[in-house]
Amino acid sequence: MVLNSKSASQGRSGLAGYLITQRAALRWSQEELANRSSVSVRTIRNIETGATRSPRRASVELLLTTISGAGGALPMTVKSSAGPGWAGLCINLDPLVGHAGEVEKVADALWESRCLTLTGPGGVGKTRLAVEVAGRVARRDAEPIVVIGAEALAGGDSEIGELTRELDMDGEKFRGIVLFDGVERILDEAVDLVWRLLGAYPGIRVLITSRRALLLPGVPVCEVRPFGVSEDTSGGYAAEFLFRRLAVLCPTLDLSSRLPAILRLCNLLDHMPGALEAAAVWLRSASLDALLQTDPLEAVLRQSTGRGLPHQRTLADSIDWSVDMLDPRQRAMLRVLSALPGQFTVADVFREAEGMQSIGQDVVAQLAKLVELSLVQVRRGPEYAYNVLGYVRRFMRSASVNLTGL
Repeated sequence: MVLNSKSASQGRSGLAGYLITQRAALRWSQEELANRSSVSVRTIRNIETGATRSPRRASVELLLTTISGAGGALPMTVKSSAGPGWAGLCINLDPLVGHAGEVEKVADALWESRCLTLTGPGGVGKTRLAVEVAGRVARRDAEPIVVIGAEALAGGDSEIGELTRELDMDGEKFRGIVLFDGVERILDEAVDLVWRLLGAYPGIRVLITSRRALLLPGVPVCEVRPFGVSEDTSGGYAAEFLFRRLAVLCPTLDLSSRLPAILRLCNLLDHMPGALEAAAVWLRSASLDALLQTDPLEAVLRQSTGRGLPHQRTLADSIDWSVDMLDPRQRAMLRVLSALPGQFTVADVFREAEGMQSIGQDVVAQLAKLVELSLVQVRRGPEYAYNVLGYVRRFMRSASVNLTGL
């Protein structure tokens, strides 16, 4: 476990483990770290052995700044989404693929505005991008990061009070980044808390991930979309992502000679990170040809990746999480749109929904709700074009989906 400078005094093992691990990664002795950070060797030794239980904050910040500045892992305190208390470290071991070009642009927007929302469908990589952006901004001023899962705020005022007490540790106003992850089900609470934090902490920046955008005045909303396809010989970001995941999950499986088939699979899976992750797990047990000969979307829909919260373990769980937030008319609309091939327009929606009492008269309002929840994708222009991602279509056509009220 690694804790940042705000929480280091809460647990000797956290800071001690961090120093030991990062010194080993950087191949530094205690003396080398002391020379670089201006913190005495004795202080470093006492922290690592546990002789010092409450190190001076100035010393902790010097150590963290020195290590992160040398390329060491950026420490992040994580508010547990499964229960109370500070839960540990969030480190991404996977290289960022596909969205790397967006990091600097989003980081600049967060730097300028102090608050930003990343939105998009489940499985598109919002959290991974958010952590990368937070790390990029934090490194500019060696600021700490606090990551808070949405469920940790379910306790209402008691949880919020605990958060502010943690931020005000040592009697100083927190300066750094707070990342709220997955707040689509508690938008009102999140909006209220964000405003309170921005007003109370002039040195704070807030980054939010949500399937539904927080429409706060002056707060930018950045939509995270599935991987685009590059024009170089790598075969596209989606293929690169899949190859990287296979290299981790199946080191002995070499599909580099099967690039056309890999690209076909990526296209069938809409270049969606979550679907590609599930496909990589699937390929541990069955061949690429077998996957392509079946229905790849059906095959990966309920394939567990073993990651995330319960509603993130499979694509089906992820979609069900979003569909559960719809009323019966919106579910009926999504079912209709899922039957449309390819892209469609508002005119197409009116034509398909005509006379369907289960949808009602406010067709545009229902469509807008589905876009807001990232269940329908939109391309804006002189005429808006919409589409439903393939794995959402497959889920909505599945006999197991609960569409009560249709």
